[in-house]
Amino acid sequence: MKKKRTIISLDAADKRWLDQKAKDTHQTMTQVVREAIAEYRTKTEEKEKPSFKELLERTRGIWPHQEDALEYVRKLRDEWR
Repeated sequence: MKKKRTIISLDAADKRWLDQKAKDTHQTMTQVVREAIAEYRTKTEEKEKPSFKELLERTRGIWPHQEDALEYVRKLRDEWR
């Protein structure tokens, strides 16, 4: 994967923390930042995905026909015979 260079500005305290974290973990500061971003993306993307239960709740009542959906499907299948 091709990497893109970027520049960020940090508060002095955050920079000191980042330098220390890199030293403690025997990593470069860049690697610590990459890992932090990857973890943040994973967490936020998981939050954005609705659960199955939530999807069911959101879609409840959208069936446009008056009859039961199962009955509707059975009628369609009967046409195939």
